[in-house]
Amino acid sequence: MLRRIRDEWCQKLRSGDYKQTQEALHRAYNNEHSYCCLGVFCDVMGEKWSVAEQEENEILYAIRYKEDIKNPYTTVLTTDLNRIINGTDNLDKQYVSHLIHMNDNGSTFEEIADWIEANIPVEEELINVASS
Repeated sequence: MLRRIRDEWCQKLRSGDYKQTQEALHRAYNNEHSYCCLGVFCDVMGEKWSVAEQEENEILYAIRYKEDIKNPYTTVLTTDLNRIINGTDNLDKQYVSHLIHMNDNGSTFEEIADWIEANIPVEEELINVASS
């Protein structure tokens, strides 16, 4: 994962701007939005939210990822987002699985941000400098 993405994700988790939820990337209950730690990551990555399910007082949001299939929504991370977190192309889901477990079992966003900084490898962006 690029350091700037990790740092922005952790900053947003600690910001207090996101209310935490479990078992969904993003939901709204009585117009109060809440996110799991991976839903905050989706916001950092600029993913667009769409309504996947709606009941009287609750809306479950998902990421619209395909235009041409029967169920065009996912309430889990897409392959590309998994790769960004895991830093690999083999889709080893160890980090995502651990984050889901932490989020859905009571860890705070602060604790999750600390774990991300300590455990998810980062890389620096290469700057392409043209020679003169």
